[in-house]
Amino acid sequence: MSAPDQEKLNNDAARTLKTLLHAGIKEVDAAFGSGYAYSNPALVAGYLQAGATLIAQQQRSASLHDNASASSGDE
Repeated sequence: MSAPDQEKLNNDAARTLKTLLHAGIKEVDAAFGSGYAYSNPALVAGYLQAGATLIAQQQRSASLHDNASASSGDE
């Protein structure tokens, strides 16, 4: 992987994590009250972990689908 590709990948990952962090804070505060997320960072960390896991599973599923399509000749 070239340096520009690695930099883009790093930037995309940072942007995704920032989006997940803000969504986690918003969702936790919406469910438990304003300021709860900042008082309970482990809950936000769990939200981030769940989001990262979901993204990884979606990417694996898409990759498997792409591989199956390529193997069968379907596009």
